Amino acid sequence: MPACRSGMHLYPVNGKANRVGADETAFGHRDAVFSQVIVGVDPDRI
Repeated sequence: MPACRSGMHLYPVNGKANRVGADETAFGHRDAVFSQVIVGVDPDRI
């Protein structure tokens, strides 16, 4: 469920990141079009 302490970022992946082969660096998935980050924050500190 969406909440004020959660979020999602969607970043386009293009340009030079797509011009490098998947086996040329330690980072694969060079054919991806977007990169997603999902964040959930627990307000209770332990």
